[in-house]
Parts: sequence; C-alpha cells; structure tokens
Amino acid sequence: VASIMFINFAVATQGDNSLFPPVANMSINGVISDIDTEELLAGVIVSIEGTDFETRTDLNGNFSFDGLYEGEYTLNVEYISYKEMKVEDLTINADTKVFELSLKSE
Repeated sequence: VASIMFINFAVATQGDNSLFPPVANMSINGVISDIDTEELLAGVIVSIEGTDFETRTDLNGNFSFDGLYEGEYTLNVEYISYKEMKVEDLTINADTKVFELSLKSE
C-alpha cells in the first residue's frame, strides 16, 4: 500500500513580519555642537532612555547607535557646563538621517 503525503508551506516576503520577528538593523547617528559658537563637542554623553545604550561623541562631535529596532526613542544628552537635553519621540526608520543637536552652556 502506497501513501501520498502533501506538504504545504509558506514563504514569507521581505515585508511580511508574520513569520519572522523584526530585525534590529536600524541606527541613530548624530553630531553635537555648541549652540552659540557652533563648535563641535567631544566627549558628550549620549544615552537611549530605557536601554543600556550609552556612548560619547568623538573628536568631531559624532555619535552613533547601531542594532536598534524601528520605532521611537528618547535620547538623553549630558555634558559638563552645558544644560542637559532630552530629545523625545525620536522616530527611527529606513529614512532616518543624521540628527544635528546643539547644546546651550550654563
């Protein structure tokens, strides 16, 4: 006696998230300067609220976070002798560009 078995399967397209979890491949990139002098600020502490992500700006005021999910984030920015800054509802998606932030000295 021979039996025949049919197997049905689905192939997910790139835009279909129903079979695969979202991929954390988004980034936040930015540059921080002094609001009055426009001088680029090195060593500024930048963190993403509610996560363990934290970094410092490089010598040219640049910072970057990689491995993020698409969505909304809040950045906390701190630097000695400058007012702290909170950037809320920062939307990250495939169209996200470099964010330019300026700090005001105290």
